[in-house]
Amino acid sequence: MALESAYFTTGGSITCWLKEYPQDETHSVYEFKIQDTGIGMSQEFQERMFELFSREHRTAGTTYQGTGLGMAITKELLELMDGDITVESTEGEGSTFIIRIPLEVCLESVDAEEQEESVLSDIQGLKILLVEDNDVNVEIADFMLKNAGADVFIARDGVEALEMFKNSKISFFDVVLMDIMMPRMDGLEATRQLRSLSRIDAVYVPIIAMTANAFTEDAVKCVEAGMNAHMAKPLELNTLLKVISRYVNKANKI
Repeated sequence: MALESAYFTTGGSITCWLKEYPQDETHSVYEFKIQDTGIGMSQEFQERMFELFSREHRTAGTTYQGTGLGMAITKELLELMDGDITVESTEGEGSTFIIRIPLEVCLESVDAEEQEESVLSDIQGLKILLVEDNDVNVEIADFMLKNAGADVFIARDGVEALEMFKNSKISFFDVVLMDIMMPRMDGLEATRQLRSLSRIDAVYVPIIAMTANAFTEDAVKCVEAGMNAHMAKPLELNTLLKVISRYVNKANKI
């Protein structure tokens, strides 16, 4: 199997290839090749680029920002997956990154279109309480959810979310999407207070956290506060819809 995609940026391009190298009936090595026509890297920097806090451009006035952690973390993650990464680069011409990962082949055939239609049908008509204070995030989430057929009700912080939930009819909301960092009352406290309300839907309504922090301790805090799931920003449409569908279906069975 081989796939190729090309992307064009201002004054340059990025080309990606994916190749599969079967090892046996149930295992393959997947090779990802990413090639750009950017500024390239010096040979000296290539020899230390996987070290922590390694940056080629360190001057204060440089337009190239970063902490120098990205490549070190990437290499460590790949090694944990028994994979590897190699780099070839020429200054002024561009760079080529090659990633190889051994993976187990899924033998079960799934019709992606049917699966997506099933997820979308589960979302259509749902009443979703979106709790988010950032205008851009509100606009993106609102568009995605409404485009999938849901009815969206927006609260700008935890205080407003609690008032909207208290003033709604029992079981009016099918799911709550709760941001964590908000003014007046954050998502964790809002969830605790919502779960403590003396109404049956406060117990079973799915509450899904939305946060830029994807660390394990953050997910634990969300669960301890009474949330059902934890999603990292930026939100990805298919993942968002699948998570909503999963927990709404569970709630409907209660």
